[in-house]
Amino acid sequence: MSQLFEQALREIFDRPRMAFSSAEDVYSFGGNSTSGQAAELFGREQINLGLRGRTKDQLLGEVAQHHSFAVMGTKARAFRASLAPSDWIVDIGGGTGWYWMATRGARVVLVDFSRETLSLAQSILSEADEVLCLHANAESLPIASSTISGLWSVQVLQHMPDLVLGNVVREAKRILRPNSRVEICNLNPNLLNRGSRWLRLARGARLPVNYELNVAGGPEWRACLAPLARRPENARIQYSELFFHPRLHFRPVRYPISLENILVRALPLLARWMARQVNISIDNA
Repeated sequence: MSQLFEQALREIFDRPRMAFSSAEDVYSFGGNSTSGQAAELFGREQINLGLRGRTKDQLLGEVAQHHSFAVMGTKARAFRASLAPSDWIVDIGGGTGWYWMATRGARVVLVDFSRETLSLAQSILSEADEVLCLHANAESLPIASSTISGLWSVQVLQHMPDLVLGNVVREAKRILRPNSRVEICNLNPNLLNRGSRWLRLARGARLPVNYELNVAGGPEWRACLAPLARRPENARIQYSELFFHPRLHFRPVRYPISLENILVRALPLLARWMARQVNISIDNA
């Protein structure tokens, strides 16, 4: 058992040690049934089995085809550093957790329902500071109530059917402390994103699993996540990845993150039209 897992057992887990099993530094909780997303889980496991044996650089190259390292790496560093080293963050559907590389601050529990994905995370996060991989179902976490200071999720909630999503939000509310912080990112259903998706499908592309079950805009996500905010004004809609559109093969080598920050603040309507991601940021402090 790792030192970080021992800390989690003492501080946040509400299940005895025997409820967990471990292999390759991935800890599995026995109650991780995923009947609401069985087809998607199967699809993801098959994809990730095909990535086994690749080097860290090869895996990161695969990630870079779909995510902006500049944008999400900056967000993850700021979010983690905003909390104390003694705090805990839960990353819902964390996958390979690539954005936690080169970050410091609160301890992270990377939760995913795919055991194969977490095996890949071990390769990517081999040098990461205090990130614990947990194979579990986000609808029923083995975490005690009111023990978590930060909740993070990147392009995951959009994949969940309504019933699963409702359960996940209720579970998140249960584990979060009253003064918690939340950062949730999902694909932004603006005309640019929808048009690029239609164009891709028209050209014959096929997705291996159903990636967008809950396609919602900022107001809808803010309403969905309202239970996590102590007051309505604590939840803000923001936009990101204005210049990153992989469906259009637009991936700047030198990302203009300063320009993006200016546009988001000064021209929010333009940012909303351009952005690939819509973010809900909640600060209950």
